[in-house]
Order: sequence, then C-alpha cells, then structure tokens
Amino acid sequence: MMTVRQSGMALLMLAVAMTASWPCGAAEIQPQAEGICTILLTGEIEAGDLEKLKPALQSGRGTTRINLCLDSPGGSYGEALKIIEYLLSSGGTVRTIIDAGAECFSACALVFMAGGVDTGARPDRKLHVNGVLGFHAPFIRAAQGAATPELIGLGHRAGLRAIRRLLDLNASRTAWSSNLQGKSFLPDDLVAAFLLKRPDEFLLVDTVGRAGSWQIDLFGYRKLKTVSPKQLDKVCSNDMEWAIGNGGENDLPSKPLKLNNGKARYVIPGFGDEGAWECVVDIYQSPSKGLFLSLVFASTPLDDGGDEETADERPDENHLKEVVDSLDDPLAVPGVPLWYAFDGDTPIKKLTSN
Repeated sequence: MMTVRQSGMALLMLAVAMTASWPCGAAEIQPQAEGICTILLTGEIEAGDLEKLKPALQSGRGTTRINLCLDSPGGSYGEALKIIEYLLSSGGTVRTIIDAGAECFSACALVFMAGGVDTGARPDRKLHVNGVLGFHAPFIRAAQGAATPELIGLGHRAGLRAIRRLLDLNASRTAWSSNLQGKSFLPDDLVAAFLLKRPDEFLLVDTVGRAGSWQIDLFGYRKLKTVSPKQLDKVCSNDMEWAIGNGGENDLPSKPLKLNNGKARYVIPGFGDEGAWECVVDIYQSPSKGLFLSLVFASTPLDDGGDEETADERPDENHLKEVVDSLDDPLAVPGVPLWYAFDGDTPIKKLTSN
C-alpha cells in the first residue's frame, strides 16, 4: 500500500490532459494589431497560461468586445478549467474565435465554449467554416514506466474528479437559449457525446446541425442574397429544433421573396405542439451589409384559433433595420444567422464563401 507521501509523489507523475497526440510547443499569447483577433493564443495550454493571458485580456477591458482567437491542440485540463472560469466571470466581454485554417482541440475546445457567456446573453463563440473544432474526454498522462496498478487506480480517481469539476462549473453557469429556459455553456448532449471519445479520436463540429445544436456561430460562409419562403421555413424549423427539439417543416414555395424598400415580414404557422405557434420572420436587405433575418415564435392569434393575442410578442417591423444599420462589428449577428437556412446534415466546409 502506498503511503501518503508516496501517493503525492505518484500524482506528480500523472497529469490530467486534453490534447491532440502530435507534439507542440507551449502556448504563446500575442496581441494582434490587425485582422479580427484582439489576442491570439497558439500552442499547447500549460500550467500558468491563465496568468499570461490575464494581462492581455485586461488591457482590452475598455473595449466593447475582446476577440480571443484560438489555435491549439489542447493541453492541461486543469489550466483550461482555470481559463474557463476566468472567461465566465468576464461578463461576456470575451468572444472566442477559431479562424480559417486554425485548429482547436480538446482543452482548447472547452476554452472556446466559454466565449461570450453571460447569464441571459447568447454565447459569442465563432467558428470559421474552414476552421476545425474537436472534443474528446480528458485523460491521464503518466510518465514513462509509471503505469503501476496503484497509479492506474489513482489516475482513474483523478480523472473522475476532473470530470466532476467540469460538470460543477458547467452547472453553475447558464447561457442564452431561444426558449428562455437557459442552457449550460456546454450543452448536456455535447458533454455526453465527447466523454465517450478516446484520446486518439475526436467529436468534430463539422455539420450545420452540430453547430446549431451546440450554440456555435459560424462565419466565413457564402451569404444568401435572396431568401424564399421554403428557406425561411427551414430557418424557423432549425431554430426551434435546436432550442427545444420540436421543429417541423411546411411545404412552401422556393421562389425568392420580393422585398419592399429592402424589408419584408413573413409569417409561417404550424409550429410547436398542436401547431399553436407561428414563426414571424423579419427580412432586411442592407445596401452595404447584405441580408439579415430575425424571428420570433408567437402564439397563434385568437381569430385563427389561438389562445391569446400576440401583438406584444411581435417586434416593431423597423427594429431589425435599425439594429443592422447601427452595427459596427463585422462578426455581430443580430437576429438569426443565414446559415440556419441549410439542412442540419450539411457539412460546414461546403458552406465556404470561396
């Protein structure tokens, strides 16, 4: 039996890790003067990286949004949890980004999911369609020759405690969901799926459905220039399905809608239990910024068999135009993203704008 001192020495030979299997240098944290990134974190996450990251994040506190770009194979699970806790306490001011060509795996993926999370606010985490995001379960990295039965037992217990730390942290914070019930910053089905992945395999966010279900916003995709009732129906269906798992589709025309002075409102009935909700979609075509959509699910009006009046549930028809025209952030998405118009099984790399 190991003594207390021996157990302590043994644990020094073990580390809970989440990293891709290829070698990589220690993390570098660099401010960026150009492009979309305020700060760029590259390399493997190691102990002490939060203390390196804090000054860079604090230097941008006066700005509305700090864009933290990630390009890392993962690394120390414990240090990733410290970074996550710090980001979650930042009031939602730090947006996480995986840019084109960047890869974010394992511990990096968990850090990414903490981007822009604040109670009552939509998570602000951006994945370029030509970036890579992958999850797997934390694992014990032991020194060579250290795999004794005692160490295996210690490692198993350490791994369980590490997962418990993540679950406790996840349960303590909620993020936006369109059904107003709140969700953890790591959706439960995502956690359940990636905990089944071994160190040599990954759960990739590689389809529109996975991105939508796990509240990950895509960018760098080809933008729609027109929109049809059929596409709006898909937007509504996806939004409801990814929020509460109760989406549905209608047989609507595929001919593009005609806008009046760049605006239109389209109402699609038949959503939710017994078709008691209608999807009210506002469309706005900005001359300089392109097409934008917003939607709200409203109960069906009384004269159509509904239970209550819906006037207070519908936004002003000029609201979307006013929001879009005031935007000065190229990554901000008022309303719902245009990629919601694609089928859930569409690979995100097929949405590339090039």
